[in-house]
Amino acid sequence: MSETVAGAWTGIYFYPDDHPANPHDLWPPTPFVAELVDQGGVISGKVLEPDTLSGGPERSAEIAGMRNGDAVAFTKTPNDGADQIEYIGALIDQGRRIEGQWHIAGDWSGRFRMDRADPIRPAEAVEHARDIKTSQGQDR
Repeated sequence: MSETVAGAWTGIYFYPDDHPANPHDLWPPTPFVAELVDQGGVISGKVLEPDTLSGGPERSAEIAGMRNGDAVAFTKTPNDGADQIEYIGALIDQGRRIEGQWHIAGDWSGRFRMDRADPIRPAEAVEHARDIKTSQGQDR
């Protein structure tokens, strides 16, 4: 079990096959990068991903959630006002990967996975969290 999910992650999420909004399965898997803070199991962070559906500018979102042992759950709130997405997953591979499902309430769901981009030892997690807060202007 990993003691923290703090740090840089790369990931990908998949759209469901044969969904009415994606009847010909044309929507591609979407890669993303995430920077997470984990303060005693309370998760926050930011996500950046390309706009693979309309080809627009890069999309950003905020993450807020919880980690309890190997269980991870968070809400991704896009900064462009799009629907919130719930993610539920589990840490696997000695804490180097998170796999699970995403879900938009009343709409649809699919799979996702995230891999550590830069492993962080637990002793570094608190310092890393301070660095992110300072860069976000929260440590004033």
